[in-house]
Amino acid sequence: MDHEIARAWQTGLPTVADLHLQGEVPSIIAVGSGKGGVGKSTLSANLAAKLGQSGQQVLLLDLDIGGANLHTYFGLPTPAYTLADYVVYNRIPFERTIQPTSIPNVRLVSGGKEEIWSELEDLPATLFTDLWHKILSARTDHNIDTVILDLGAGTQKHTIDFFSSAHLGILTVVPEPTSIENAYSFLKTVLWRQVDQTGLRTQLFQEMANIKERLFQNPSVQKSYRHKLQELQTTYPFFMHQLYRLLHSRKVGVVMNQVRCQKDIEIYRSMCSIVPDYFGYTTQALGYLHYDDAAWKSLRNRRLVVTDFPHSLLTRKIESIAAQTLSSLPRGSTYG
Repeated sequence: MDHEIARAWQTGLPTVADLHLQGEVPSIIAVGSGKGGVGKSTLSANLAAKLGQSGQQVLLLDLDIGGANLHTYFGLPTPAYTLADYVVYNRIPFERTIQPTSIPNVRLVSGGKEEIWSELEDLPATLFTDLWHKILSARTDHNIDTVILDLGAGTQKHTIDFFSSAHLGILTVVPEPTSIENAYSFLKTVLWRQVDQTGLRTQLFQEMANIKERLFQNPSVQKSYRHKLQELQTTYPFFMHQLYRLLHSRKVGVVMNQVRCQKDIEIYRSMCSIVPDYFGYTTQALGYLHYDDAAWKSLRNRRLVVTDFPHSLLTRKIESIAAQTLSSLPRGSTYG
């Protein structure tokens, strides 16, 4: 990973993350969605498996707060310890939350379903400082090449922070109007948060407020966010330079699930074009997954699609997405 890009990526982390990085940082993938029920956890679990089978050392974190179920995909029993025990209750060290799985090179941290997670929006962001440190130091501490964050659906503030901070944020959608609409709302919130992060890092708070008003709060200006960002460069050159550095240091990947026909494929391709043109994100078309009964059959068997149905079309598509994902990830950068 280019040193300048690495530094730009680092400054885009939330302020609660430890910026005094030492050693090499793992590649971070965040899998998110605008709404639930789009196969986000299926993608996260099977992607982790394929990356592990390719030789990557993978740590998979279940951050679908309140609805954590990734252990089920791996056929594991309800975990004795979860992220809640570490993050909220401070009962155990982080290492006690890490479980081995049946897939070589893949380890899992379960999220838990404690009621405290339902109050997450009201919990302080500093609650996640230690977790951020563990994620960023996973290569040094645990020889992890790639961390995959399976996020909850929607635009909860901590979810947006994790997605916008990843080297590769994978937006998962299905070819339905509500999913597509929510996906665009999700990406809008991510952009809002990235403007925030730029303002916090530069301490140009008035410029940040003015830019957010120009971008998001003037419905009479019917232009894409990408076009508005370009226009703002003249008025706020330093701020916009820093924001562009942040945006170009991370990628948004698009995966469409439950594709049934050619029209769905066309919707996927259109979305892959619209995301960079409308938002200005560096975008990677990772692939699409056909609707396949193998998905629910494997989950019913408490197994992964890629191991339960290794010769299925769905597995071949997941293998393709895993290959595209690997090619999209940066090479590691050493800090300190």
